[in-house]
Amino acid sequence: MAQTFAFEQIVRSDDRLPTLPGIAMRIIEVVNDPEADLHAIAEVVATDPSLSAEVLKVINSAFFGLPNKITSVFHAVNLMGSHAVKNLALGFSLVKHLRSGESPATATPLFDYAGFWKRSLATGVAARALAHRHFPNFSEDAFFLGLMHDIGMLALTQAVPDQYSLILQEMTASGCTAQSAERHVLGFDHAHLGAYLATSWGLPESFSVSLLRHHRPETLRAEERALTNQVNLLHLAALFGELFASSQGVDAIDPVLQLKVIAHYAAQCGMGDHSVCEAVASEIGEKAQEVFPIFDLDPGSADRYHDIVAEARQALVTSSMDMMAELIAQQRQIETLKQQTTRDGMTQLSNYQHFNELLHQECYRARRYKQHLGVLFADLDHFKTINDTFGHPAGDEVLKQVATSLREALRESDHLARYGGEEFAMILPETDADGTLLAAERLRKAVAALHIETDAGSANVTLSLGAVAVSPGAVCQPAELVKRADDALYQAKASGRNRSCMAA
Repeated sequence: MAQTFAFEQIVRSDDRLPTLPGIAMRIIEVVNDPEADLHAIAEVVATDPSLSAEVLKVINSAFFGLPNKITSVFHAVNLMGSHAVKNLALGFSLVKHLRSGESPATATPLFDYAGFWKRSLATGVAARALAHRHFPNFSEDAFFLGLMHDIGMLALTQAVPDQYSLILQEMTASGCTAQSAERHVLGFDHAHLGAYLATSWGLPESFSVSLLRHHRPETLRAEERALTNQVNLLHLAALFGELFASSQGVDAIDPVLQLKVIAHYAAQCGMGDHSVCEAVASEIGEKAQEVFPIFDLDPGSADRYHDIVAEARQALVTSSMDMMAELIAQQRQIETLKQQTTRDGMTQLSNYQHFNELLHQECYRARRYKQHLGVLFADLDHFKTINDTFGHPAGDEVLKQVATSLREALRESDHLARYGGEEFAMILPETDADGTLLAAERLRKAVAALHIETDAGSANVTLSLGAVAVSPGAVCQPAELVKRADDALYQAKASGRNRSCMAA
């Protein structure tokens, strides 16, 4: 499905998005060339003496632990393989290029750039350590993927610095995650932009999917399930990255609880128990001391990190995995209770109360950023006849299938609610009057095309819709929009039903 127009505007006006340096573009071109031989990548890297020196530094460090010193990029490719050298070169060129762009003119106030890169590099180190244990052939790709796992967040700080300041303020005020605050303010989150960048840079599709799904591996689609291990590994590595950041005061998290969460998730994914996680955590601390300075980052105190791991070790010894599972279950129960207060039990759409909350949020966003906003009210025609003819269980089935059809016909950024009875309401962010009416017609036709099979027989239904749209800069009051959309719906009903009407 399409993202919001705000997302499309950002990617179309990409002059403020991170770009690839020339050397990185040439590396990717060579990698994607099926006729390029093993030495082609070495020839590209060797054209940049500074990059060559940095790559050789890390290859000869304890990060790889090679017995003999490597003296040239060509030697490195022969010994390490093109994958390892490619990912190190890409990592160095991207990090140094992007860090150089953190000027006061493009920087977002309050954003911790140094902390971002420390967390990213720690995630890369963690991803490689985990892959080395479980998926050795993926270990070098894992390092680069971990390094870039939240690149969309950095892109947002450069593309929309003012809005991202609001996001940071909301995270501080409410304690919500970055993704939640981003979706509230922008209508999408940094994972979507990171996936877009990976695709635009010519990186493999598996990288784009991993960047998109790693925060929530459970959202992998059926056609993406082959990447389950890769996405789980990146999710786990990111948790380790947050643990490392906490040792330096970058993030205000409880490191002991964090390692417990890591151990529980690792067990679920089949990537080891708490002792394995403890070993990986210690390895990250050791490797970071070697790798961080090469990337011009301060690794901080090794003693502080070791103290955290030792503290967590004792906590893990004294608490069982059953207790951790109980804690996770409690957290899920709390989340379920929150869902129950905002969801309609039958259709699983937003309920009346949540719709009104969302409408207030979108009206605020439309006013602040001078954006279009569309609202639709819809009502099933002659629904009482369905209940009278087929019975109420059949009527419930009709409502469920109509809800599914409406959801599939809308964008991910749109909001759909069961407003009450057989009435539905939709909020269409950044949609003008023409787009709102087109959406109404698309929804009307989708419902009219349904052939719903129930235990009592086949049912066909139609939908009447009322539409209203607000132009940028116009007064946008939730109560007024509801009244105008409802009046337009009444007009559609009075005009013969199975039609869409735009409010005057």
